[in-house]
Amino acid sequence: MGSHNPTYEVITYATKRRLQRIASSFNAKGRKYHVQGVMTWEMLATKGSACHYCGIGLDLDHGTWDHYVAFDAGGDNWTTNIVRCCTTCQRTKFTKTEAEFAAHKALVVTCNRPGCNNTYQPRWAEWNRGMARYCSHVCAGMARGKDW
Repeated sequence: MGSHNPTYEVITYATKRRLQRIASSFNAKGRKYHVQGVMTWEMLATKGSACHYCGIGLDLDHGTWDHYVAFDAGGDNWTTNIVRCCTTCQRTKFTKTEAEFAAHKALVVTCNRPGCNNTYQPRWAEWNRGMARYCSHVCAGMARGKDW
């Protein structure tokens, strides 16, 4: 007999359908953005059992997959550009490069309003545009002389 891969024996029908839907959505998005590559559920099933970014353990029924290099940054839809990740990292990374993602995870800012020493993690896009210098709308308003 040929080689036998035991990975597929433990995949339930519901898990297989989930992987098929995810692979299908990756392929549809790839066609929409005219990028090369096709994913199958089998390819997704072999992508590991830990988050690529934070290392947390994942089974096939939990977590998600991410394009390591986003389509808008020149990424493709081949299996070499797909990594396993937890939902938190996938939502936080969005279209950032890995270096930007690491910088954002480490970014902790102190509110600019005098008297407020709260620390917070600003949204990456707002921080890059020179915004997000206050911990809340209340502090931003008070800094402009408004009393909320």
